[in-house]
Amino acid sequence: MKKRYAFLFALMAFTLFIFMRSLKNAEDSSDESRLIVRIIVDIIERFNENPPANIREIVTVIVRKCAHVAEYAVHSILAFGLFSTFEGAIRRFLPSMMFLGLFTACVDEAIQLTSAGRAGMVEDVFIDFGGTLVGICICMLVGSIYNRRKKLNNNSMN
Repeated sequence: MKKRYAFLFALMAFTLFIFMRSLKNAEDSSDESRLIVRIIVDIIERFNENPPANIREIVTVIVRKCAHVAEYAVHSILAFGLFSTFEGAIRRFLPSMMFLGLFTACVDEAIQLTSAGRAGMVEDVFIDFGGTLVGICICMLVGSIYNRRKKLNNNSMN
């Protein structure tokens, strides 16, 4: 039961973190990714003497979209942890986890409509949902590996 409440609290806190980031205005939001963009562009320029003129814009879009995927992967991993504390096969809860990720993404983009200089974008909902699916796949893969190792250990003891 403690595990369930820990996952519930972590999921709620992380969802709040996602929503708080969406409340930031466009300038503050862009500032968050500038350092990472600068590092990546510097690396590209070291290895490529003639990068495209718009390399900074390209890298900015990639970094920002990867951040969406990463956020929602973590969100779904926490949701997976929460749902795994309930009775029954975890596969039974996959639609609920997927709905939770999609619902959170829709609310997240709706919040951005109220933030100065930001826009809620349908494409970001799809990217966020993709992150949800990535997180679920990671959990399923790790669970599968864990169960196989556990089965192998049990068979070797017999």
